[in-house]
Amino acid sequence: MVKNVLVGEVWFCSGQSNMEMPVAGWPPSDTIMHSKETIASASIPEIRLFNVQKLISGQPLDECTGKWEVSTPETVAQFSATGYFFGKKLYSELHIPIGLIESAWGGTPSESWTSSGSLEKAGEFISEIKSIKESGPLQAQYQKWLNTLKQLDLNPAEGSMEKSEL
Repeated sequence: MVKNVLVGEVWFCSGQSNMEMPVAGWPPSDTIMHSKETIASASIPEIRLFNVQKLISGQPLDECTGKWEVSTPETVAQFSATGYFFGKKLYSELHIPIGLIESAWGGTPSESWTSSGSLEKAGEFISEIKSIKESGPLQAQYQKWLNTLKQLDLNPAEGSMEKSEL
């Protein structure tokens, strides 16, 4: 059953740290002006947020991990400030539902957001692209090995571990 679906505009918010910085900012030195007021007033059901989980891959992927969430003080605080302010302005002017998809990673080179085909056509990074393509089987072997290792739960259930055990 599908429910609570809106029809409107969907915008992709991608890039580096200037897109990644959340509405709550990165205190104490990197803050967003009026962020507390913005977060407190972020209950806008017609704005939906989707934050793509970060994942390293040597190849383009067809799927990602994340979920659509309604704009609330809790969901907006860690969402892209640039993306949210853009979406909020669109909503106030267009009066239609706005979907925002954030896929941002600070410190990444702009070439990582460019297709290998475009970089090859420009004549740039040809040897690097070749090395990446050739590393595919090695990456698969490495991932297979990683999957054999025991995984630690870094977020154990509350009360299951005493501080002295850490």
